[in-house]
Amino acid sequence: MENLEELKKLEYKGVKLFPIIEYPFTIEDEDGNVVYWERKDGYWTKHQYGNNGNETYYEDSTGYWIKREYDDNNRIVYSEDSKGISEDNRPKPDNPSTDPYIKWLEQQIEICLNDKDLQREHWAFCRAYQKLVDIKNNK
Repeated sequence: MENLEELKKLEYKGVKLFPIIEYPFTIEDEDGNVVYWERKDGYWTKHQYGNNGNETYYEDSTGYWIKREYDDNNRIVYSEDSKGISEDNRPKPDNPSTDPYIKWLEQQIEICLNDKDLQREHWAFCRAYQKLVDIKNNK
C-alpha cells in the first residue's frame, strides 16, 4: 500500500478498515441541527435542541456548558452556565404569599391560648382554614 487512497479502499465484510474522518466533523439531527462538531485539533461541541429548534444545551471540550429555556415566542427566559452566570426571567407562579395568613393565624392561636376557651379555639381554627382557602382562591 503506497498511499492513503489505497488504505481508504480496504474493507472487511463491507466495513472500511481505515475510515478517514474529514474535518471539521459534523453530526446533524433529523431536523438539520448540528448536534456534534469537532475540529482536527480535538476541540468539539455538543448541542441539544427543543421542539422549536432552539438550542437548549451547549457543551464544549473545554468544559464550558450552558442550558437555556425559551418562552412561546422563542425568547430566552432562563439560562445558566458552567461559570455560574444565570438569568431567570421565567414567569413566577401565581401563589399568593401566605405571610399575612400566618400572622393572622398566630394572633388567633395567641387569643385562644390566653382565653383557654375551647369553643373559641375551634372557631378560630375554622376561620383560619377559611382564610387559607380564600387566599389560595385569590379572594
